[in-house]
Amino acid sequence: MTDAVQLAGAGSDVALKAEFLAAYQKALYEIQEGCKEQEQVELPLLHDFTPGLYLRRIFMPSGTFVIGKTHKTEHFNMILAGSANVMIDGEIRLIKAGDVFISKAGTKKVLHIIEDMIWATTHATEETDPEKLESLCIYTDEEEKQLMLGGSYDLGSGSDSGGNPDRFLHEPATTSGSAEGGK
Repeated sequence: MTDAVQLAGAGSDVALKAEFLAAYQKALYEIQEGCKEQEQVELPLLHDFTPGLYLRRIFMPSGTFVIGKTHKTEHFNMILAGSANVMIDGEIRLIKAGDVFISKAGTKKVLHIIEDMIWATTHATEETDPEKLESLCIYTDEEEKQLMLGGSYDLGSGSDSGGNPDRFLHEPATTSGSAEGGK
């Protein structure tokens, strides 16, 4: 039997989602801290650059459980090889080679790698030093702790108008700029 609650007023859904996300973030933070005590798997990174663009690729072996870093900026994600179950803001979906999607700033992902995976993200920047890029693109542990345990969640930073924290691009993306060319 399932318990159901009908909420009155349009704002209730937003308040309920914010409450859920705050509890989710706290639980995720506690899991992440516990995982730091376990044996860690090395996940090789490759850094590629063109003028104004940084491409970050990571290899994750099959069977690996990964709690991703929290990025400071909105960016593209491209699954180049493999497959995984990914959880974002409590929602689980299967991602696989060929998938392209956008992550909003502040999004944190939890993955279980099914098949060896190569995942790439893109970031608009002129910086080419990987250590400096880490501080420009990714929250430090302390910043992330404040975000996750701060008790508030900006629904605008982790969700698009469809309510999904990441928007899969099975259709062309809608952005403020324009892009030409094929796949």
